[in-house]
Amino acid sequence: MNQLRREGQDLNEKESQYQNLQREVEANQQLYDSVVKRLKETGVAGGLENSNVRIIEEATPPSAPIRPLKARNLAMSLVAGLVLAIAVAVALEYLDTTVKTPDDVERYLGLVVIGVVPAFGTRRR
Repeated sequence: MNQLRREGQDLNEKESQYQNLQREVEANQQLYDSVVKRLKETGVAGGLENSNVRIIEEATPPSAPIRPLKARNLAMSLVAGLVLAIAVAVALEYLDTTVKTPDDVERYLGLVVIGVVPAFGTRRR
């Protein structure tokens, strides 16, 4: 009788293990089916081609760089610098109110020049 009880307990334990393994098999089967389904979807999507895209003309590399255009930029810089330099010179001359000649005294102040002090160069040794 003890032996039959042990065999019954072993049988119950083995049945429990069997049910656990059966659940694990079912879960793995579902996971496998899901992976296979996604793999097929990916394969179908990867096999599709866009029919609205066509190659009209092959691209060719340019023989020279498109930008920067060094010669044009240099010419424009020179012209802009020249215009700016002339504008600054004219503005400085226009804004200069210093008296340099006797005629400037008569023109700006309306006075007659009585005498002039000449500017002598300094000697260097």
